[in-house]
Amino acid sequence: MECYRLTKQAIAKVFVEYYQNLLGKKEYGREIANAGLLRQGTILNTEEQLMLVQAYTQNEVKDAMFSIDINKSLGLDRYGSGFFRAAWSIVGPDGTQAVLEYLGNGRLLNQMNATIIFLIPKVEAPVLASQFRPIACCNVIYKCISKMICARLRKVIAVIVANNQAVFIEGRSLIHNVLICHDLLRHCKRKTTPRCLMKIDLKKAYDMVSWEVIEDVLKGYGFPSSFVQLVMNCVTITKFTIKLNGVGYGYFKGRRGL
Repeated sequence: MECYRLTKQAIAKVFVEYYQNLLGKKEYGREIANAGLLRQGTILNTEEQLMLVQAYTQNEVKDAMFSIDINKSLGLDRYGSGFFRAAWSIVGPDGTQAVLEYLGNGRLLNQMNATIIFLIPKVEAPVLASQFRPIACCNVIYKCISKMICARLRKVIAVIVANNQAVFIEGRSLIHNVLICHDLLRHCKRKTTPRCLMKIDLKKAYDMVSWEVIEDVLKGYGFPSSFVQLVMNCVTITKFTIKLNGVGYGYFKGRRGL
C-alpha cells in the first residue's frame, strides 16, 4: 500500500512539473508586437470602440449564464450553470452583482479564476505527460464573465480578422479551409514551380502564447484600454490545479498560455 501511494505521488509530480513548465513559465527576451505594423491594416473605428465599452446590463448577465451548457464539467466551486438556472430567483441577484462589479471595475477575486485541469489520454497507452489532452474546468461565474466579454468581441472581431481565417468567426466554416488545404496538397505534387506547405503546432499557439503579446496586439488593433484590461485580468490571474483520479495536485500560477 505504501508503494502504491508513492507511485501515485510520483505520477502526480510528473504532471504538475510538466504543466508548471508549460503554463507557469514566463518567456523572457520576447519580441515586441509591432503596433505600427498592426495599424497599417484594419483597426477598430470610434463607433466600434464605444460599443465595446458600453455598460453591461443585468439581462446580459442572465443571457450569458443561461447559455452555459448544464453538462459542462464543474470548476473548483462545484457549482454548474444548472444550479444557477434552477435557483436564479435566489442566487441571481448576488451572481449578477458579482459579475457586473468585475465588468465595471476590472477587479476579480483570484478564487473566481482558479482552474482545474483534467487529463484525457490522446493515445491508447500513454507513457508521457504530453500524450494527455488537458481540459480546463473553470468556475461558472468566470465562465459567465468570459461569455459576456466574448459576446462583445464577437461583434467586432470580423472587422480585423482576415477572410481566410475560418475559425472563431460567426458565419464562417472550417470546412472551407479543409477544402483549400486539399487543393494545395493536390497541386504540390505538380512539378511546375517551387512550393512549400507548413503545419503549425497548435500547442504553441494556445499553451505557450505570451500574455504580453496578447495585450500588445489588442492595443495595436485599437481596442479600448478598459476592454483590454478586462481581457487581460481574465487571462493573467488564473491559477491551476491538476486533477488525477479525483484528487487535486499542485496549485500554481499561470504565466502564459490560454
